[in-house]
Amino acid sequence: MFSTLSRLFQRYCDHHYSIPVDGFTVYDANGGKIAQVERICFGQRSVRIEGWSISSEVALGYPAQQKWVAPDILRSDVTMELNLPAEQKCGFNLAWFDNPLGASLSFRYGGNTTQIMCPQPGRLNRAKALVHIRFSFAKDVLRASSVLLRAFFNPNLVNKTRAKRALRMEQKHPSHILDARVFEVVRTKQRAPKVTLIMPVFNAFEVMQNALNRVAENTDLPWRLILVEDCSSDPRVRPFLRRWCAHNRVKGSEILLLENSENLGFIGSVNKAFERALEHNDHVVLINSDALVPKQWATRLIRPILTNSNVASVTPFSNDAEILSAPIICGSSETPDGVAEKIDQALLEFISPNICQDVPTSVGFCMAINNKFLRRVPQFDTVFGKGYGEEVDWCQRVSALKGLHKAVPNLYVEHRGGSSFGDAHKRAAIAKNNQLVAKRYPSFDQRVQHFIADDPLRTIRLFAGIVELASSSSETPIYIAHSMGGGAELYLQEQIKQRIMDGEGVVVLRVGGALRWRIELHTQQGVIFGDTDDTRLVHKILKPLTSAHIIYSCAVGDRDPFGLTQEIEVLARSKAGRFSFLVHDYFALSPSYCLLGSNNTYRGVDPQAMTDTKHMFQDVSGKLQSNALWRDCWGKLLNISDSIICFSSSSAKLMVQAFPEIVDFIVTRPHAISTIQKMNAPSSPDALTIGVLGDIGVQKGAQVLSDLSRQLRLKKNARIVVIGRVDPQFELGQNCIETGPFKRRDITMLAEKHQISEWLIPSIWPETFSYTTHEALATGAPVFCFDLGAQGEAVDRAENGYSMPLEWAGKPHKIISEIEKVHSHGSIDQYRHRAPKSGRDRGFAA
Repeated sequence: MFSTLSRLFQRYCDHHYSIPVDGFTVYDANGGKIAQVERICFGQRSVRIEGWSISSEVALGYPAQQKWVAPDILRSDVTMELNLPAEQKCGFNLAWFDNPLGASLSFRYGGNTTQIMCPQPGRLNRAKALVHIRFSFAKDVLRASSVLLRAFFNPNLVNKTRAKRALRMEQKHPSHILDARVFEVVRTKQRAPKVTLIMPVFNAFEVMQNALNRVAENTDLPWRLILVEDCSSDPRVRPFLRRWCAHNRVKGSEILLLENSENLGFIGSVNKAFERALEHNDHVVLINSDALVPKQWATRLIRPILTNSNVASVTPFSNDAEILSAPIICGSSETPDGVAEKIDQALLEFISPNICQDVPTSVGFCMAINNKFLRRVPQFDTVFGKGYGEEVDWCQRVSALKGLHKAVPNLYVEHRGGSSFGDAHKRAAIAKNNQLVAKRYPSFDQRVQHFIADDPLRTIRLFAGIVELASSSSETPIYIAHSMGGGAELYLQEQIKQRIMDGEGVVVLRVGGALRWRIELHTQQGVIFGDTDDTRLVHKILKPLTSAHIIYSCAVGDRDPFGLTQEIEVLARSKAGRFSFLVHDYFALSPSYCLLGSNNTYRGVDPQAMTDTKHMFQDVSGKLQSNALWRDCWGKLLNISDSIICFSSSSAKLMVQAFPEIVDFIVTRPHAISTIQKMNAPSSPDALTIGVLGDIGVQKGAQVLSDLSRQLRLKKNARIVVIGRVDPQFELGQNCIETGPFKRRDITMLAEKHQISEWLIPSIWPETFSYTTHEALATGAPVFCFDLGAQGEAVDRAENGYSMPLEWAGKPHKIISEIEKVHSHGSIDQYRHRAPKSGRDRGFAA
């Protein structure tokens, strides 16, 4: 028990032990600034460094083992300050998972390399951190004792995930609860007051014509328009405006055209129009000449002011509107022709106008202004030059007068931003004026950051993004996935990355989190997600996707997996598209998705082998149900599948053995494996170092490792090195070490560092695909595993693969004897031994 707690503490430290160290500036040999290290955080076995650099490549680690990477994070603050191209990525976030002592940070810039040793935390800081982590661990263990005991005595994935969550050791997925109220549409009649529209114009000839025509055609309130032509350099603009005004005046519209004799800039032009607008008592709407308003827009935009006289300003959603951008907050994107109108129509039809959320500031591209507050603050401050930041300043001054700023929930206005001033001018103006805003209102940025982090408008953004995706895709992929990581998640992330690179969007519907459902929308601009327990809300948000490709990836961890099959079937039948079933595990065969019975042994998939309680399940009433009922329910889902994709021939064979009727729908498609470099032979050929790759739990062979470590105590120059971690409940000898978390690209480097001579894949379940087996084989060293599943299939096909009978899982002396036979060949290059294959659970060719 003490050993278990000790190793659990080490795992806890990997997640929570941290010592921050001050950052620093990096200069090249000529004294020029090439990087800024902003954050350094030391763990017990790691160091993480964040910052930015204008160098071509950066690297972290021991000098001889560093992997060079290009900065890959967009930092608009840096690009604006240094006047770099907006698309240039200069931010980095590097991690080194090894002893951080002696690690260095390196930069390549202008053909030269600059190398700096990482500053180390002092002894006092280390001592304080150790005291703190021990106290925190003791407190968390006591608080979570019941959950930990359940995981100790019944170590299935669900219980272990709950234990990790209780100790705050699971992968962090902050919860953002979706708001079902946004779909409670309430239609109310309201009076139709006259509004004064203000549009300053400078160049942007093509989009300006469209903007004006939209105003004339789509404004659904009595209106007057004040146009300010700001001495455009494009000679076509002023004549066009004169013709347009004359034409629309003939039609009865009230239009005032102000022509500046010199360029006053946006602020000067707006202030000139404000002065004329205040001659009337109308509320005012400020519209950019690149904002394209949809039908019935004015009634929706002005409504919050009419229903609450304390509302000073109102802004709609848009594709480019900072904190009111949708779907990605603070994102910016171009919408294909007609898509913005579809988004707006969906918001008008489905979103309640009553969910008017407070925002820190309005955005001036399309901004309704309450006449009452405009009279009290009648101008934008001219200190902001020709534009950018002036509406923020006005909103903060009005907030001091108890004025509120709102987002209108059911209006979406397309904004083709930057048309007037151009991107370079815009970046420079924003950088300068942001500094002025920060100086005047020190708390403003923090309020904006809190708004972004909480994002109370997330549900509407997500829905808008779904509508946009539905409008631009003939068949949208919706993945049903779990929340527990592993190989299925690795595959999913690769699929998402590839689809995004191809210009597509992806929806992921996750189960197994704090709330039952998580909806994720992945786009080229970023990711937005939200959580809910309300299945009806999920269907409402996904309703615009009338044609979708539903792809079941994995549902392990769901609170009601038996009922989930029916919900997936309803979802699949409601979308006019395909349904694919991915076999990442054997959840369709048994609640014990690795097919291990009560004594943690695999006995096949025949019905007589699936009669113990591990293969049964509890329904929602708590009653224990048979495996036959489980298979019948999941079999119905398989039978509506257009394709059932397996990642190895062995898994295809098992699926057909359990469900013979699906044989014609099986497709075998092995995963692609990222390139792993071959390793050099160990420098000490006599030493036996057995390498084990990955996080090793019960099904991955943790008991096998525990038995092996005890057996190896009698041998000199023999040890086990786990590149990864082992479940803390399993005892390991002193000759077995764990390196902790690792990255794929570092496997060969870590194997060479620890002088690994052979690999062992100790997994005791028939894996559907084994990344670790393929990665170990790619290093060139001998790889041993038991003769079952995809791991056995992989070593059968490899020159350096060797399979052993599964019966040897409880006979460590036989495993060691077989490894020593191969080890006696002396080197990796000489290894050519091939064992006869039993063919257990393999050989099926789909």
